[in-house]
Amino acid sequence: MARCVWALEQEEIVEHLSEMHEEDARAWVAALIKLVSHGDLIRVVVSPLSTHSFVNNYVSDLLASKPPRAVKASVQTRHPKWLPPPAGCTKVNVDAAISKNLGRAFVGAVARDQAGKFLGASECGS
Repeated sequence: MARCVWALEQEEIVEHLSEMHEEDARAWVAALIKLVSHGDLIRVVVSPLSTHSFVNNYVSDLLASKPPRAVKASVQTRHPKWLPPPAGCTKVNVDAAISKNLGRAFVGAVARDQAGKFLGASECGS
């Protein structure tokens, strides 16, 4: 472990850490538990390096997550739902459009039965 990370820590803790030569991380922690007091162990576990690693991981997680999208106030347009005609009847839906710029008009009609089956259509434009 780099000693510069512990430069601001208590001298006794730094001495214990610098004297340890364990290669295995679990063995290092086990030896540390035997060497230092509970309070010093907490200081080692919540070290500047641990805090730095936590902050880096936290920032990485934040950057990896998608930022919440701004909710736009949207105008909901409801398209009328087609309602079937009574039994035995035919329904004719009609629509028209006018172009102010071209001076043209268009009319269309669609006929359907109670099941929505297409029966025919008509259009007229000028």
